[in-house]
Amino acid sequence: MDQGIIASFKSYYIRRTFATAIAALDADEGPKQNKLKAFWKGFNILNCFKSITAAWNQVKESNLKGVWKKLLPSLVDDFEGCDGIVKTIIVLEMAAELELEVQSEDLTELLESHNQLLSDADLLEMDKQNWLQHEQEAASEDITYPHDITTDELKVGIATIEDAIAYWENVDPNSLTIQTEKLRKSLIIFANFKFEYE
Repeated sequence: MDQGIIASFKSYYIRRTFATAIAALDADEGPKQNKLKAFWKGFNILNCFKSITAAWNQVKESNLKGVWKKLLPSLVDDFEGCDGIVKTIIVLEMAAELELEVQSEDLTELLESHNQLLSDADLLEMDKQNWLQHEQEAASEDITYPHDITTDELKVGIATIEDAIAYWENVDPNSLTIQTEKLRKSLIIFANFKFEYE
């Protein structure tokens, strides 16, 4: 029943988002692909909400009346009809301006894909992909340290950790034995590695 409203809203949302991307491309000089990547990296929740608000404000009253006409026909007398046709041509033109390879079938598939509910397996797969992407990004970042750790700093740090372990062992000797042993082994490995290469 509300598919006409949802389809119109999605069309307006995509159109608004593409228009914002095109405006960002036209704003500065330089290669379009770099600016497009920068635009998408900078596209945040606030931008999304602004696009959602603008898209919802563009949904016509006639679309809303069309839904109510089916539910309560006696309350909607002046129904003019719901055009029901999603204007994909404008969105396709905007996609071409953004140098995206989008066919009308792709856009139709995109709009219809949002009507399908995701299964638990789909959600888990999406979560796994997001986690893997996050891990890859974290691994690819170059970690720069302000300075190399000196032997004295390492000794002080290890002694501080040993003092903390001793404190917690005194507080509750039974609860942390496995964890403290793992921590001590890790400290020994780290210290040996650090001292070997100095």
